[in-house]
Formats: sequence, structure tokens, C-alpha cells
Amino acid sequence: MGVWYGYENSKHIYPSKTKGCVCVISTGEGYGDFDIGVLSNGVITTSRGGVLFKEGNYLGSGLLRDGKFVENNGEIPFHSPRPLEPLTKLLGNIFESPDKSQVSQQFKDAGCISSRPFINGGK
Repeated sequence: MGVWYGYENSKHIYPSKTKGCVCVISTGEGYGDFDIGVLSNGVITTSRGGVLFKEGNYLGSGLLRDGKFVENNGEIPFHSPRPLEPLTKLLGNIFESPDKSQVSQQFKDAGCISSRPFINGGK
């Protein structure tokens, strides 16, 4: 979880109310895009075939097609996660109106939450 930055782009990884799922919002230069991912063995696989994996203080990403890597983000190293910000603050950085309303609705529909969930009733 957290916000990973790379050049003009970032990946915001939020928890979901659904066990094993995360919500990924990609932003950059005023746009925003939503995707849902499944976390398994430390790797997030998104509904669009994207793969996110942590390597040290960096977040790597790639695209799978038929089980094979077809693209990666070699030019955009996402680094050093920062704490998540509330969705309302993130939406303030998205200037494209259709993106803003679509990301907001998809976030709610997918059961995403803007903060880390409490585990076993603890903090």
C-alpha cells in the first residue's frame, strides 16, 4: 500500500474491503485511471493484465499477455512509497473531469478504502 512516484507518474495502491484485493489508481499530468488488483505472493496482478511487484525500495510494473511479459516500465522506476492520502485529496490532483468522476465511482463500487484497514480490531 502507499503512493509510489516515478517522474510525472504515480501509482496509488489502496486496500479493499475484499480480502486479497487492492485498488490501483495511476495518475500523471492531470489524468487518473483506476484498476483493481489481486495480491498474491507479494505480486499484484490487475484486471487489465498489469503486474506490480516490489523490488527493494522500487515498484516494478509490467504487462502480461497470455502469461508472458510483453511490456515493462523500465523507463519509469516507481520509488519509495509514501503514505496514502484520502481519495478526495488525490481527486483534487486529477484535472480531467471524466477521469475524476470515473475514478471516484469505480473506487466506491470496488469497495476500496482510503486508509489502512484495522487488523483484528487493532490499530
